[in-house]
Amino acid sequence: MKKFNLLLAVLLIVTLCSCGTKNTNDNKSNSTVSEITSNAEISDTAIETAIKETFDRNVKCMVDIFKVKTLEYDQTPIKDTYCVVKSDEFKTFDELKNYVEKTYTGDLAKNILENQGDTGKPLYLDVDGKLCIDSSLVAGRGYNVSWDNYTLETTKVSDTEYKYKATASYTEPGEDVTPEPYVKEGTVVLENGNWLLKETVF
Repeated sequence: MKKFNLLLAVLLIVTLCSCGTKNTNDNKSNSTVSEITSNAEISDTAIETAIKETFDRNVKCMVDIFKVKTLEYDQTPIKDTYCVVKSDEFKTFDELKNYVEKTYTGDLAKNILENQGDTGKPLYLDVDGKLCIDSSLVAGRGYNVSWDNYTLETTKVSDTEYKYKATASYTEPGEDVTPEPYVKEGTVVLENGNWLLKETVF
């Protein structure tokens, strides 16, 4: 009888240990799935943030540096029509070059830096170690688009390519005019660790 009771006790302990192991394994499995899901969500968020930062740089390049307006500069040329740029952010041509190359794909970045308005000439250049602007290429233009509070929607095409839809606002000149949506669509690709635009947008 004692042997029978001892056998029952052993079987009970084995059963309980087995259940405990199964619960532990189930918990580990659920935890692993949660971690994978969480990491995927973090990764998607990080990519969307990086693309938004790239697009912010594009807006700055097109609106404040190259197309609509330019960087501020000293009106007195130091050589020919080249004037020294007055900027706290860009002290040298290389700093500006790196900024553009972190925003656009290779050939596009090269064209922006070397061919202002299809003139075949660069708007900005290095003169004796100073970032300068060719004042002969500076031309004002009207611009009725506001990128303040613009929205950006992204759609994944592959691990290295996303489509985007950017919506700003456009206001016709005049009084009591209601702003209208200004929509631009395009592609951003991953190259050398950076998300880069395949087109200029402004």
